[in-house]
Amino acid sequence: MCSCLLCVAVKLYPRHVKYIGTISRLEDIYGLKIDKLEDEVCIRLDKNRGTSYISLLERFTAWQKEAEKYRNGEISKEEYDRWRYTYPEVEVQRTRETLDILRKSKKDEQEYLSLYQNHLIQFELQYERVLFPL
Repeated sequence: MCSCLLCVAVKLYPRHVKYIGTISRLEDIYGLKIDKLEDEVCIRLDKNRGTSYISLLERFTAWQKEAEKYRNGEISKEEYDRWRYTYPEVEVQRTRETLDILRKSKKDEQEYLSLYQNHLIQFELQYERVLFPL
């Protein structure tokens, strides 16, 4: 194992500092910007980046909504972590479930309309028999 000053420095280098390089690459690729907002340092999206802005805005908005649910006690820490660590799988599953509900609702509505139409036809036939007996 090497004990030169450079190797020791790399081993002791805090992991969170390494993330600055990752965030810097995200700035280059997606237009994330480091900024200040009300005396707090923040990372924001650059509206001038076109489609990459829209794509990230959608994802960040979904993240913000989940974080808000967690802060409001609507979901547990475990549910919030699951969403964060498996994104976008949870969103895909939710969309699939919503579509299944809509499809079932549509199917139920169609079945109801079919039953209603059959009932109406039967009623009309009975009404005709009463008004116009053979």
